[in-house]
Amino acid sequence: MDLQTQLQELKTSMQAKLAEMRGEHSKELQELRVAVLGKKGSLTDLLKGLKDLPNEERPKVGKMVNEVRDVLTEAFDEATKIVEAAKIQAQLDSESLDVTLPGRQVKLGNRHILSQTAEEIEDIFLGMGFQIVDGFEVETDY
Repeated sequence: MDLQTQLQELKTSMQAKLAEMRGEHSKELQELRVAVLGKKGSLTDLLKGLKDLPNEERPKVGKMVNEVRDVLTEAFDEATKIVEAAKIQAQLDSESLDVTLPGRQVKLGNRHILSQTAEEIEDIFLGMGFQIVDGFEVETDY
């Protein structure tokens, strides 16, 4: 079997496997990607056979190998996007959020420590029977 037919068979078999793996786990998809496009992958093994070809056929077969690599890379990227989209959709389905519920109230802050202390002292004096009267802070004859 010559190199060109091996490339075509590899391309069609990988596209068929990717079509079967729609929605599968990303780990299996990554393992398949490494098995095909990796350093010790089947496409790299076919590239090693390029040195045995005559000089006239090398550019043609090299171009074909690059085209197959590009097609497979795009197919793997598309399959990865589909798997990631399925994961996100599953997460969205599992986490429901009722947007009609009122939001959490934000506590704006506390009263100043001197105001709190003054109110506590006033409460103590009121408890002892005194009255609190607001008036001028400073009285003068003028």
